[in-house]
Amino acid sequence: MYFPPKSFLSRLLGAAWTILLVAVLLWLAVHLLAKVWVWIVAVTAIALVVRIVLWWRRVHREDW
Repeated sequence: MYFPPKSFLSRLLGAAWTILLVAVLLWLAVHLLAKVWVWIVAVTAIALVVRIVLWWRRVHREDW
């Protein structure tokens, strides 16, 4: 099946729409990350504290 080549303007418009879509998605990702970064840090800190406590208990159990 033969497809005629697209014009320069058509390709330029397609590229512009793609760049706009990528820019909007990137902005949305940054915006959402700015809202939830405190929660990400809090969950990471809690997980780290739990890991340290479990390690500390294991070390003391081996010494006892």
